[in-house]
Parts: sequence; structure tokens; C-alpha cells
Amino acid sequence: MFKNYFPARHFVKTAWRNLLGYKANSFINIAGLIVGFTSFLLIFLVVQYEQSFDDFHPNKNNIYRIVRNGKNSVNREYNTGVPLPLTSGLRREIPGLVNAAAIYKISTAQINITVPDGSVIKKFKERNGVFIAEPNFFQMFNFKLAEGNIKDAIDKPGRSVTK
Repeated sequence: MFKNYFPARHFVKTAWRNLLGYKANSFINIAGLIVGFTSFLLIFLVVQYEQSFDDFHPNKNNIYRIVRNGKNSVNREYNTGVPLPLTSGLRREIPGLVNAAAIYKISTAQINITVPDGSVIKKFKERNGVFIAEPNFFQMFNFKLAEGNIKDAIDKPGRSVTK
């Protein structure tokens, strides 16, 4: 029986005969193959997408995110921002916690750039909002600043820094 499949002309002829002779069986086999490949591809893409976040941090396996679960009149909503007092409670209640930093997003904040005399030289709104983070944030993550260094930005806020 297997010798019919090896020569190329016999393989094509036998395959067509089986496909056309057993239509229901062929449809079920081909549909199962398509569903299997599609499932594999979908699962692979979801896992790859989930594993792609914050991959550049050296301690990525020790970083966890707390998500706030809220409920409005229609459905549940998940928000990544947490109340700022949460981190002090986490530090107090969980003894093995190495570090914690809250991040809070303000969507409608207006940014004012001032000079030492207090006058505003520029006003603008960030399109994606403004994020407020605790100083511990830069001990957990290694983001590069566009200008200046992290120690000066945290210790001396509002000061003009240059590279």
C-alpha cells in the first residue's frame, strides 16, 4: 500500500482518489487540521504578546503589577492605577517585599514650565496624560531619562537640568 504513495504521479492520483472518494472523511480531516493549526497560531501569538512587555528590565521576573478591579453601572473595569497609600500599606504588611512604588495617571493635567522667579514660560497638556510615581520607581525600573540623571530629578525637582 505504501509503495503507491512514493512515486510522485501515483501519490497525486491516490490522494485525489481518497479526497474525492471519501468526501465527508476528507472534510473532517482537513477541517481538524485547519482548526489545529489556527489554534496553535493563536495560542502562540497570545503567549508571545504577553511575554513581550517590559522585557528590557533586568529584574523582570521579580516585578509584579497590581490591578484595581472596579465596577461601574454597566460592567467591571480594570485599572492599572492604584491609590498612593497602597504602597505604604504593602511595605508594612508584607515583610518579604523588597520594593514597591505606586504609579498614578492624571489624564487632564496641564503642565506649566516655570523659571526661578515663578513666572510661567510655557503651558501645555500631554496627549496621553501625566504619570506620577514614587521615588522608588527608578530603583525598580531602569528607564533612561531624556535629559539629566535620575538622582538630580528626584532630589531637586523643578530644577533645570542639562546633559
